[in-house]
Amino acid sequence: MEKEEVKKVDKKVYNYRTALEQPIWIQRLSKELTLPNAVKMSTIVWTLTIYLFYIYFVLRFLRIFSIPSIFWFSLGLFPCWSLGILLADLKVEQQPVLRFVRDYLKMYFSYGLKRHKMFLNDGQLFYRPFYILKKERSKHGLRLRK
Repeated sequence: MEKEEVKKVDKKVYNYRTALEQPIWIQRLSKELTLPNAVKMSTIVWTLTIYLFYIYFVLRFLRIFSIPSIFWFSLGLFPCWSLGILLADLKVEQQPVLRFVRDYLKMYFSYGLKRHKMFLNDGQLFYRPFYILKKERSKHGLRLRK
């Protein structure tokens, strides 16, 4: 008797990661106000954040020009909206921008500040040779040449 090979079919498994990464779409802002097209909530949040920084900059540094504030506020709407759309869709190393910045700052404060005496390679920490020599010399009372 020959053994018959049974071809196994992969199960289709629900992927939670892609489900959680789906953006939240907003079309209705209130009972009276609706948008013609749905917009990502992250786009609105990025736009408002950038616009608030823009308004702060305008009110703080552009007082020297005699142009009314309404002009500056309306001038900044389109660039802030465009930047909001760009940042909402931007992914750096398969991560959203804020998560990437958070991970980078975490890594920098853990290892980047110590880069003069050690370095990270393939997940392992190595001390730099000159730092080891410096520690050995200082331990034995030898002075380094300059």
